[in-house]
Amino acid sequence: MSTDERQPMEIHPIGQDWNTATLSQAAGVTDAYIRYLLLHSIIQGEKFSRVWRVSYEEGLRWLESRQK
Repeated sequence: MSTDERQPMEIHPIGQDWNTATLSQAAGVTDAYIRYLLLHSIIQGEKFSRVWRVSYEEGLRWLESRQK
């Protein structure tokens, strides 16, 4: 099974918050695209210094919305 065919839970531990790198890997998009979505409030997250944090639930919500 290739990385693109895996489910987000196989890539990311259940219940752990996402950062831009882990969320972009799960979605198959770039880190920059995730930051763009965060800056435009399409994904809700918090920025701590230079690092964005997205709650586990918010990351799953966004990933599931992409599949529709």
